[in-house]
Amino acid sequence: MRQDTYIDAVLSGDRDAFAHLIEPYLPLWLHIAGFWTGNQQDAEDAVQEALIQCFRHLNQFRRDAEFATWVTRIVIRQCHRITARCQDVGVDAGVVGEGWTPGFEGLVALEDTIRDTFTADELWLFHQAVKEGRNWPEMAQERGEQVGALKTRWWRMKKRLKRALEEGRDAVGR
Repeated sequence: MRQDTYIDAVLSGDRDAFAHLIEPYLPLWLHIAGFWTGNQQDAEDAVQEALIQCFRHLNQFRRDAEFATWVTRIVIRQCHRITARCQDVGVDAGVVGEGWTPGFEGLVALEDTIRDTFTADELWLFHQAVKEGRNWPEMAQERGEQVGALKTRWWRMKKRLKRALEEGRDAVGR
């Protein structure tokens, strides 16, 4: 089934369709959250909260964007909230050394992986799609390209990033 079919099913009350919708992307979201928060428990909490928000607000999802990109942005916002909350309430010194900023190392590693994985043109696309939340027609018009060409490039970029993140996880023994 296509993402739109699953989304329609969820909006019609089929909760099982939500599991099918998120399942292919769950490892990627957990990995991104792990990089961002710096630990598995906070990463799992961030993804869980993001998916709850996603489920509750699925009717607000604009179909001109990729579902996975939309959820990724929600995951990153949840990671930010968790790390900000840790800074506000303090972090147990027995668990983390003095001067540690929650998720900083993970964020740097994620940014380095993104920068090492994408070309300058692809970094523009990543920034526009993920950070700015722009839609495909706007970006295609600005670049003078077809929407389908951008979506194909985006799909290939996601595959390469996923592979790079998985290789990074294997390298650090996670």
